Amino acid sequence: MKKAKIMILGLIALVASVLLVTENARAGEVPSAEHSVKCGQITMSFHNPTPWLFVFDYRVDGEVAVSQSPWAGLEFNLSSPLSPGSFGDRWHLVPVGQNNNQDIVLNFGEDTGIHQVEYRLAEGAEQDMYFDWTSVRVQSDCEVPTVLVCLDGDNELTIPRTTEAWDRVLFSYPDAYVGECKVPEPTPTPEPEPTVTPTEAPKSEPEDNTCHTCSATAPTCGETSPVKVAANPHVYRKGGVAIVKWFPTEGNNVNIYYHENQNPENAHAVRDSDNDGYEEIGELGNLDWTFGIQQSNGCAGGEVVWVIDGATDGWILFR
Repeated sequence: MKKAKIMILGLIALVASVLLVTENARAGEVPSAEHSVKCGQITMSFHNPTPWLFVFDYRVDGEVAVSQSPWAGLEFNLSSPLSPGSFGDRWHLVPVGQNNNQDIVLNFGEDTGIHQVEYRLAEGAEQDMYFDWTSVRVQSDCEVPTVLVCLDGDNELTIPRTTEAWDRVLFSYPDAYVGECKVPEPTPTPEPEPTVTPTEAPKSEPEDNTCHTCSATAPTCGETSPVKVAANPHVYRKGGVAIVKWFPTEGNNVNIYYHENQNPENAHAVRDSDNDGYEEIGELGNLDWTFGIQQSNGCAGGEVVWVIDGATDGWILFR
């Protein structure tokens, strides 16, 4: 009889202990995850302050599943944030033991586009602590072009070609402009004209000013058209703004042509810009556009290369 009472008391104490641990965990000590992003890199930090094992998961760029859960097809509890749903596909599992943390760092090559990384918690002791996919975009082309700015007089400065940098310049130098400073040439002092006493011109026959040997010819361009086309043409699009980029291969100027995909008559152009591999175009709305890049030597333009884009809410790369 005494042994039975001791076993019952021990069982009650064990249940109370488990309930206490569970309540403490649900009071704030729950698994969590966070991330930080730099150019071409993301760091995911997984935290498990509970006394149980939890298994996080992540995937990259919509890749196919690596494996299946051993509980595939089993539905989540109604208390789970993932309900209704069931255990199924797995990607890259990150087991994190009790009262532990784990960091995962992913690196992407330069100029490989925009990558999408997702992570979640869908396996472990307490299903009501699971959470669904968190999606993060990682930019790999982070080179910021620069531009020469004239501040005042002959004071020049090279700044990043961004709206923030330009706003900072205009705050201190309201009359600043893009390009080399233009130093005005001194105005020459006019020489006084000598006074001439008019005399009557002798009368003669009317002069024939007709050019009998002239012939009408159309104006011609004396420049040579570039043979090479712009290399690696691509467009970054976000809402009503597009950034057209390329690698200059020949020519000192560039013409950017663009027209609406559904209405080609809605066409525009930015002509005779510097061939520096960068042009930002705004006021595009939520329409789909096609962009053309033509390198030129003065008035002589080369072949046009085209890139078709689509309307987006976030930065998307089109090639």
